Amino acid sequence: MILHPMSQWNPDQIAAHHLKGLAFAELKRSEFKEDWQVTSFRNHHMKKELEALGPQFSQKNLQVVLLKGFALLGDIYPDWGSRFTSDVDILVDSFQLKEVTKILARNGFNKQEEKTWMGNQFKSLFIKKTEQWEISIEVHSRLFWHRQKLGHQLKPSTQISNYYILSDEDMLLHLAGHYAFQHNFLKLFWLVDIQRFLERRSNTLNWSIFWKKAQFFHLQESCKIVLFLCGEQGGKCAPGLSWRQKMLRRLVTQSFLMAPRSQPWRYHLIKVLVKDSIFDSLRYTLLWFFSYKLSLFK
Repeated sequence: MILHPMSQWNPDQIAAHHLKGLAFAELKRSEFKEDWQVTSFRNHHMKKELEALGPQFSQKNLQVVLLKGFALLGDIYPDWGSRFTSDVDILVDSFQLKEVTKILARNGFNKQEEKTWMGNQFKSLFIKKTEQWEISIEVHSRLFWHRQKLGHQLKPSTQISNYYILSDEDMLLHLAGHYAFQHNFLKLFWLVDIQRFLERRSNTLNWSIFWKKAQFFHLQESCKIVLFLCGEQGGKCAPGLSWRQKMLRRLVTQSFLMAPRSQPWRYHLIKVLVKDSIFDSLRYTLLWFFSYKLSLFK
């Protein structure tokens, strides 16, 4: 990986990138023991909520897919205190949203009214307040704002019954797209997710399928730069270096990854370069701008 080992990071860097639990679990950084304990307790508490909801989803033949943190916990992260989570992300087909909403409501989850725009209109947030925590579940009807078609391959979760996770190829596509395409390298715990996933799955991934999906979803540049950061070649069928990729490999440095927003010009240039389609980049930027401006007048 392009980054220095986490053992060389200072406490503020570890905290800023939500890696305190991992620093205690694997590096035995004693100053983060309490954070690890809180994360472990919270993750197990949210797991129990999922376990209570699972049979109800299954009874209605709903395919509920765990995304990101809860798709990795117990597997890529055997220690449940080592991976920070702020909420539970799930994916369902749009025609199942109504039934999923009913089940969540019956179990004390209230849908939050939020301002939506193109970049998040396929998500709904549900919150349940318990004695210990406020539990958030974000329901996605698709993975990326710029593509409506799903077409993902699924497999049963081995960690939480009655749920599914994405196939390895789709999992990597989503993790890379979420980190680079959607969030422009903001938090390094997402890159650590990908690095750890590749350490476990790289040799068994079907790279041909992966790159075909990356091309279909216009995520080739995002995937190529993320794999480069992780020291992964992407198999023999990986696309060649484009002019965008050459620029990205110069711009996405360790100092940028540590504090992306501290270099605004670089941050916004990368935000454009990491998208395969100039049209997607312009559409996103313009619609975000107008959405932001309109919110100022309300």
